[in-house]
Amino acid sequence: MGAKLAFFFTMSKIVVLEVVEGWRPKVLELYGRTEEAARIDVEKVKEWFRKQPHLPELPVDELIERFLITNKFHVEAVKSKLDVYFSVRTLLPEFYGHGPCGERVRSVTQTVYLVPLPKPTAAFSRIICFKLKDANVEKFDVIDTLGYLMNIIEVRLREDFCLSDIYIYDLQGTTIGHVLKISPTILKKMNYLMEKLYKISIEGIHIINAPTFIESAVAMFSKYFKEKIMSRTHQNLESLHEAVPKCYLPSDLGGTQKSLLEYQEIWKMKLIQLKPLLEHLQALRVNEELRPVKLPENEFLGINVTTLYSTSITHRSN
Repeated sequence: MGAKLAFFFTMSKIVVLEVVEGWRPKVLELYGRTEEAARIDVEKVKEWFRKQPHLPELPVDELIERFLITNKFHVEAVKSKLDVYFSVRTLLPEFYGHGPCGERVRSVTQTVYLVPLPKPTAAFSRIICFKLKDANVEKFDVIDTLGYLMNIIEVRLREDFCLSDIYIYDLQGTTIGHVLKISPTILKKMNYLMEKLYKISIEGIHIINAPTFIESAVAMFSKYFKEKIMSRTHQNLESLHEAVPKCYLPSDLGGTQKSLLEYQEIWKMKLIQLKPLLEHLQALRVNEELRPVKLPENEFLGINVTTLYSTSITHRSN
């Protein structure tokens, strides 16, 4: 019967992500596409989905176009990525299913700031800030934090139109105990999701208030990511502002925008209003028995399925 029509949901009027004015024609020109060609590409993907009985639903046009943009309008790559988009919900359950109103999400927002800033750069980059809100290492749960990030990504897939990310880590209060909670297995899984599935291009990573051990930690993390990422440690805010202008930054980092707390509260309201969509996505599952072409035994697009299942953390309820 093919994929069902995607769950219809009207996105909230709360704006958490601004877009650069006139972004669309510039992006289409960048990838050599016209409006008509882009529309045809979306239809090609939808037609393929209708012939895939194992997939739970037909994605909405906005989601398909987002994947087309991040994959430079390579239609065949987008078909594969969207197949994976639904399949990973079963393969990596610990990163999905974190309802916006659950205790796990509330705990994350009490412990860390993980905030995409609303104003994009002129070069179509999105700035994401991370900072500990509570430095108690016992309260920091890396799996729950990444699950919260997955909710943010779902919003970005539907509302964001940036071509790359800039990450700013304020590591004040960070200890070696926080770092040791990020295991090699978690890094490998997140590398797969960010590089292979969501195709997030990282323009750069900026670190401020770095503890003495951070260089060794960054070197350890870097070996799990194939893409060479520019990482720069800043000794003070003035150095950060030379790389990222104050007009884009929150007041916490000496910028002219609102505070991280204010932006976090807006994001919390956004995710709560999107609860029907997030709960719908949480329930989606691929029917592997109906997959026309079976996946290679013990392998899922380069990731060992047996390993994923054996190392996955038991899915906890909210």
